[in-house]
Amino acid sequence: LKISQEKLRTLIEFETILPLIQEDNFKIIEIGSGNGRTCDCIISNSNLVSKYVLVDIPPALPSAFQRLKKSTKNKKIFFGIDINNQDDFDKTIRDNDIILIFPNQIRFFKKKYFDLFIAIDCLHEMKKNTLKEYMKIAERISKKIYFKVHEKAHVPFSFDIFNINKKEDYYINPKWELITKKKSLFPSNDWECAYNLDKNHDRFQN
Repeated sequence: LKISQEKLRTLIEFETILPLIQEDNFKIIEIGSGNGRTCDCIISNSNLVSKYVLVDIPPALPSAFQRLKKSTKNKKIFFGIDINNQDDFDKTIRDNDIILIFPNQIRFFKKKYFDLFIAIDCLHEMKKNTLKEYMKIAERISKKIYFKVHEKAHVPFSFDIFNINKKEDYYINPKWELITKKKSLFPSNDWECAYNLDKNHDRFQN
C-alpha cells in the first residue's frame, strides 16, 4: 500500500469526522474541497452518507470530478456549475449522490439541509468579511460544522490575522455547542474543531 502525505492528512481528518456521521441518509457539504480527497475518503469508508456536495472554483472542481468518477463508480456524480435556477438545482440534488458546484450556488440550499458542513485548510486563507459570510452560511444550511485551520494565520495581502484560540477571529457563535477542539497530529500547527449548530438560532439573520 502506497502511503502519501495526502492520504496521511486525510485519514487523520477522517478519524475526527467519522464520529460526527451518526445517522443514515447523512448529507455533507464541503467548501474549498480541492481535489476531492476528503469526499473520496468519506464516501469510500461510510455507507451512511447519501449526499455529498463539493464547493470550489476551477481548476479544483474538474480535478475532483475526474478523481471521483474513477474512485466512486457506484455513485451518481454531477458537475452542476451551470445550474442557475431553483427547480433545476433541486432536481440535480435530488437525483445525484455527489454534486460539484460553485460558491455562488450555495444560495439555492434550504435551511438546515445538511447534517455537516466541512471546511479544511481554507477558512484561514479568507479575508474576514468572506470568513464571516461562510460561517453565516454554515449556520443557516447545516446542523454541524467541522473545520481545520492553522493555529495562527496571516491572510496574504491583507491585515487579517486569525488565532484559533480566539473565538471572535472565526466568528464562532457563543451558543454553538463544542463537540471537539484538538491539535492535529499532522500537520502539527493545525487545529481541528467541530461544533453543533442545530440547537441555536441564527444570530446572523438580521
